[in-house]
Amino acid sequence: LANVVTLIALYLFGGRTAFGILTVRCVLGAVFGGGITGLAFSLSGGLLALSVMVIGKRARGFSVYGISMMGAAAHNIGQILAAMVLMNSVYVGAYLPWLLLVGIATGLLTGGVCAGVLRVLSKVQAGGKA
Repeated sequence: LANVVTLIALYLFGGRTAFGILTVRCVLGAVFGGGITGLAFSLSGGLLALSVMVIGKRARGFSVYGISMMGAAAHNIGQILAAMVLMNSVYVGAYLPWLLLVGIATGLLTGGVCAGVLRVLSKVQAGGKA
């Protein structure tokens, strides 16, 4: 669900700003509770997710729901890759199919939250009531 902030930033401010927000979020998370291992997992998942979401948004034809689901899948892949490196084991990859199934559901949920926030913000920007 941390991708909610990243996805909203991507739609409102673009990839560079979303990258900055993502990086600060990951570093602060590591400082206040995740440690260096948490940082490795957050950054690997977050950066891969953001990259995929930027590509998906530029490709056009994908809704915020689709882009969110792509980001969730990429986030899971990034974290599994980080786990493989940190644990020096490819066997961690066995969790990936299950994580991708959960990622589809959470990506859909995240996409719904983002779609709602973006809809409200566009009304506010247009001068209407939220």
